[in-house]
Amino acid sequence: MDPRPEPGRRTGAPGPRQELIAVHEMAITQSIVEAVIEKIPDRKVVGVRLVIGADAGVVADSVRFCFELITEDTNLAGAELVIDEPPGHDLRIKSVSVERS
Repeated sequence: MDPRPEPGRRTGAPGPRQELIAVHEMAITQSIVEAVIEKIPDRKVVGVRLVIGADAGVVADSVRFCFELITEDTNLAGAELVIDEPPGHDLRIKSVSVERS
């Protein structure tokens, strides 16, 4: 296999696999945000803590990026996202912090 990039493709540019991963994390992050909004629709969310196991098949850095995009114009806008990455397959919301009234 030729190690050179395809013609017209810059070195380091995302390929089809990276794009699929990004779409996967975007969908997961969207589901997380929707779940939080459904449970806490009327309060300002200031923090979300997730558990994403090392073997969950989810790229935590991609979730961080997607979270910022998806939460714009929601009650989670500007919320701090903390991700714990223990061994295992867990993927869950650990806690949600809201602004004090």
